[in-house]
This record gives sequence, structure tokens and C-alpha cells, in this order.
Amino acid sequence: MTETVENRQDGGRLVATPVIAGALRARLVARLAGVTLRQLGYWHRTGLIQAKVIPGAPGRPRLYSWTDYVKVRAITKLLRQGLSTRKIRAAIAFLDHHVPDWYNCPLYGLGARVIVEIEGCAMTADEQQQLLLPSLVNVVREIEEEGPLGELREFAKVVDMRPGVAGGNPVLRGTRIETDFVATLVSHGSPVSEIARVYRVNEGAVERAVQFQHKAA
Repeated sequence: MTETVENRQDGGRLVATPVIAGALRARLVARLAGVTLRQLGYWHRTGLIQAKVIPGAPGRPRLYSWTDYVKVRAITKLLRQGLSTRKIRAAIAFLDHHVPDWYNCPLYGLGARVIVEIEGCAMTADEQQQLLLPSLVNVVREIEEEGPLGELREFAKVVDMRPGVAGGNPVLRGTRIETDFVATLVSHGSPVSEIARVYRVNEGAVERAVQFQHKAA
């Protein structure tokens, strides 16, 4: 099962990218977004942001798509700004219905109106929702400025996340090598120097990838 999201790459146009639905584990999403697993679980149970649950798997792990990961970050930032969960639910429901890809679209204020730009065209948000939308303007911009690593963006020089690479999971920048895989090799006794040689990457990058994985765990 896949979904299509729009991903801004290299400062260029938004392009459609197929993404595996439910590829990011709840623990990783929580750590990068700066929210607790308990909060994620509550949002899942109440339908705000529902993850894909793997039936029959030990512990029934919850997996999130790239789209839902970005939405979790947006909701977390709105909560920090003091918006109530009730208002956030209303705003997300409105945007999901009228602007399904709002988390990738520029939003800006024009006088008393909130404008959403979609493929070069502008539309006015529903007037009844205008008090909810202005906060989303800064949230969308802040998420874009922070980059995909969110709360762990200090590792951005070495670690990258893109919806079209490894299902959106963290990888060594410029490769498809997942940081989780690198950390697993190290935990099983593989020397950093050997990993760097085999996969033709810098030893320092391997060490940072392991540090990132420990913080994301």
C-alpha cells in the first residue's frame, strides 16, 4: 500500500513522490517530533492521527506514513503555542478536507483572510476557520526550516530523511544506508572502520549515525 505526498526538493517545485504507508515507527516519530509515545497513542485511539498497526506482531507496533509524521510535528507545535486539542482537531479536519496536502503548501495571511497557495493558484480558507489557520502559517514554515529531522536536526549534516528513500526512515546522507542498520552492525561488534570501508563512507559519519540512532531510540 502506498500513498503520494508532495516533497520540496533542493528548493525547487513540489513533486509527487510515492511513499510506503506506515514505514516510520512510533518511537522514532515521537522522538523527532518532540512528543511522548503516550500522547501519540492517545491521538491514535481518538482518531486525530491514526497509525497503521501491524496485526499479530509482538507488541502490535504502530507505524506512521511520512504524511502523518509531518502532521504530528505540526500538531505538536500548535500545542506548544497554546492551542487546545479541540481547536487543532477542527483545523486539521478542515484542512484535510479542503487542502489534503496542506502540510506542504504555503499558507499566508492577507488582511483578515488566510490564503492557501496550491499549484500557483490561491484559495481563501473558510471564514469560520480563520482563527485556527494563522497559527498554521508559522508552523508550516518552521517545519520546512527545521528540516525532516525535527528535534534531532543537529545531525542533519550526516543523517537525512526523504519520503522516497527507505520509506522515509533515517539514512546516512547521500546513501540509502539506514542509520538503524549501521547502529545494529556496531552493536554486534562490527568496527566502525570496517563499516566505513565496506560502504565507502566516512568513519565520522558512521559514528554520528550511531549517536543519532541512540538518541532516536
